[in-house]
Amino acid sequence: MKINYVLHPNLMTPDPDDCKATVVNRTTFSIDDVVKQITNEGSILKQTECYAVIDAFFRKLGMNLAEGISFRSEYFSLGIEISGVFTNDKDKFDVNRHMVYPNLNPGKPWKESLAEAKLEKVIAEENKPRPENIIDLKSKTSDQTLSPGGMAELQGLMLKIDETAADEGIFIVSENGGGETKVNYLYMNYPKSLQFEIPESIIAGTYKIEVRNRAHNGKGLRIGRLDQTLNVA
Repeated sequence: MKINYVLHPNLMTPDPDDCKATVVNRTTFSIDDVVKQITNEGSILKQTECYAVIDAFFRKLGMNLAEGISFRSEYFSLGIEISGVFTNDKDKFDVNRHMVYPNLNPGKPWKESLAEAKLEKVIAEENKPRPENIIDLKSKTSDQTLSPGGMAELQGLMLKIDETAADEGIFIVSENGGGETKVNYLYMNYPKSLQFEIPESIIAGTYKIEVRNRAHNGKGLRIGRLDQTLNVA
């Protein structure tokens, strides 16, 4: 299967004609899907044993990271990074402003596999914000949870908001008939990243995240929605 991609304006360079590629036919497999692939008919591997080994392996990687232990193999390396702004050299790590997160880099076999991939350019369906994932800094989860009163970082493309426009912004939309809530406090406002405070008024339920903005010198409001559903306990 070919990897389809579309081109969007690259707002990070001075040339207005520059473009950036985005993969659009992303298929995501779970551990179940991969285990079924490697234990199909004719394989000597057993599903139960595969699940046990995979679970133990990744759990141990996570426990090691929590102790400051990185990982390196021919397939990938896993390190530790810290995000957020420190006000000066006397400032200390604050869970409300900073986050420790894993940084994964592919190794030679994965790079060689991608070098064999076949790509095809397709026409973009819409020129709109493209939120791709969200990190909840308080719970340290990705694409799962919203913690009212905590901070989150939304990552993607064409996200930057005009904070003076009342109809632009990040909107947290209830899937339980509770309406929508606009985010009031933005700490980072960039085309690829929005860091913000999750409103304390958000009650338990499931939600979608929308980014609403306009193109540079554009008039029409654009709306981009994060695919993942987020939970508030």
